[in-house]
Amino acid sequence: MKKLLGDLGFDSSEALTEFITTKREADQASLSEVERREQAAEDKLRAAEAREAQARRP
Repeated sequence: MKKLLGDLGFDSSEALTEFITTKREADQASLSEVERREQAAEDKLRAAEAREAQARRP
């Protein structure tokens, strides 16, 4: 695992996690208000679908 992290240019898994978090936050900040609303609506739809699927299970 450490070799893979090193190959990717990270000192530790924490550094990779921090990079991913920062990247996601930057991507989210670059979205327009409409895109943010669309993404939130999609997230809510997926959550509702997951709840429905869970409710159908015995």
